[in-house]
Amino acid sequence: MKSPRLVIASAAKQSGVMTPTDIRRPDCFAALAMTASERLFIHVLKFKIQETFMTGQNQKIGGGGFHHVAMRVKDFDASVRFYTQGLGFVEKMAWGQENHRAVMLDTGDGNYLELFAGGSPDPKPEGCLLHFALRTTQCDEAIEQARKAGAEITMEPKNVDIPSNPTTPVRIAFCKGPDGEVIEFFQHLDKS
Repeated sequence: MKSPRLVIASAAKQSGVMTPTDIRRPDCFAALAMTASERLFIHVLKFKIQETFMTGQNQKIGGGGFHHVAMRVKDFDASVRFYTQGLGFVEKMAWGQENHRAVMLDTGDGNYLELFAGGSPDPKPEGCLLHFALRTTQCDEAIEQARKAGAEITMEPKNVDIPSNPTTPVRIAFCKGPDGEVIEFFQHLDKS
């Protein structure tokens, strides 16, 4: 069986309509004539491919780069509409109900904006930023690096199944930076 990289590179080359950079676009395979099972295969591989091509070289936390920025918003539906219809973000996963809803929106390059319902309509002196998440392949090692650097650990590493459809297994940990900013280390786990 060919590796995912070879499958994608071969499809991109044969199509004549894509460059390797195009692989990051959500609609990049629309130009290819594929069966439903081939499209599903490609869709399942996209998270792994994104991690392969987009993982940074930060040796201290393993990987690196932003995974997502999270905000609690006062009007969930209006915010989702603004970012999807207005700015072209693409919904990748959603979960929860009513004031406990949340969604991850791909900003276009594999980085995400995470929106949480239940925000206050009152003005917030510091805005609505909840935390920022750093992509890592080594959550436990990343939180240890933060601890060594003097961060206050607010949540030790733990596995979480984000109840999206399909469920997304991750390993996460949280700490506070020097100014009290909340930092999440976010590691995708294999579904096997």
